[in-house]
Amino acid sequence: MAAKVNPLILSVVVPAHNAQVHLPSCLQALSAGDLPRDSWELIVVDDASTDTTATIAAAEADVLLHTGALARGPGYARNRGAEAASGEIVAFIDADVAVAPDCLRLMLERLSGDPSLVAVFGSYDDTPDDPAMVSRYRNLLHHYTHHQTAGYVSTFWAGCGAVRTAEFRKAGGFDEKRFPRPQIEDIELGYRLTRSGRILLDPSLQGKHFKRWSVGSMMKTDFRDRAVPWVRLLLSRERDKSVSTPSLGARALLGTAAAGSAVGAAILGIAGFGVVAWIAAVALFLLCVVLSARFYAWLWERGGPGMLFVA
Repeated sequence: MAAKVNPLILSVVVPAHNAQVHLPSCLQALSAGDLPRDSWELIVVDDASTDTTATIAAAEADVLLHTGALARGPGYARNRGAEAASGEIVAFIDADVAVAPDCLRLMLERLSGDPSLVAVFGSYDDTPDDPAMVSRYRNLLHHYTHHQTAGYVSTFWAGCGAVRTAEFRKAGGFDEKRFPRPQIEDIELGYRLTRSGRILLDPSLQGKHFKRWSVGSMMKTDFRDRAVPWVRLLLSRERDKSVSTPSLGARALLGTAAAGSAVGAAILGIAGFGVVAWIAAVALFLLCVVLSARFYAWLWERGGPGMLFVA
């Protein structure tokens, strides 16, 4: 039996920057959920979009906010949305994620059923929208890692997660000054939230991811926006072992970074940089295989190599 929902106990915040391609699917999925529409409010924060994002949002949102002429990043946008939230719980959903019909209801049930929880977050589903191999690899890896690490964690994921509004504000929200672009702002927030209670990673809360990944974007994200700021976070909290890894997990993060680096080294080899580049490519590829062996075994059990190629 579903938990009883009080009027406007939930506020859903969607940060959006030039999101006209996927925002309609995101908002339609939210409205099509099994949580009564009059029991939650939708707040879309337009982060200086130059496309039709604001027009699309205006047709669906209860509240539409604008960050100004310059993009300020998802941390800033989510904070502005949370400031306007009237619900006891605020859910953060990325503009390129379409949640499952039961997602919002399950978020409320998890948090209302356990007073010790301050936050809950979920996972991508196992049917990524983009059929390209790199995109399927990345999204399925995220799905696999979240299922393997399910339970109580000391991190948070803002792609599909919910927080008690009072605890979010008490923690100070996302660190928008340290993370002016998409990085590990949600992971760092999770560290602070665990000072007040527990965070649950529940992979039954699912959403479909629409992002298209390339080898280049994967390398840039893993090195510049994940690994480097995560190491800085660890060094700043070096005596506190509760700081968790990014949502992909340390092995997965290193594995995808190694895969991207192997491709880069192979390109250098083709370009004539000699045998050293080819040796590096082979070594990095073998490292990727070792680090991601469990993930590859999971893919094989689920359908063999075709899992990466079949839409």
